[in-house]
Amino acid sequence: MSAVASVAVGHVTATHVRRVYVVVSGATFNAGLLLALAWWTPTSEDPAMFYVVAGCLGLCDAIWQTQTNSELLSLLCTVSKQVKRGFI
Repeated sequence: MSAVASVAVGHVTATHVRRVYVVVSGATFNAGLLLALAWWTPTSEDPAMFYVVAGCLGLCDAIWQTQTNSELLSLLCTVSKQVKRGFI
C-alpha cells in the first residue's frame, strides 16, 4: 500500500497540488488516525477495521516518505536546476 500511495502522492504533488498542502493534509490525516486508534477498542466483531487502519497508516507513511525525500533532495542536491525541478 505504501509503495502505490507513494507513487500516487508524488504524481499529484508534481502536477496538481503544492507540497505544503499535501504535507498539511497528511499531518491532519495522521493525527486523526492516531486519535482514532487511541479511542478505538478492538473487538472480534470488526476484523475489517484492522485492514482499514493498516491501509491508512500506509497512506500516511507514503505521504511522509515522498514529501520528506523530495524536500531533502531539493535542499541537499547540487545538481542542475533541471534535474531538481523534477523532484520539486
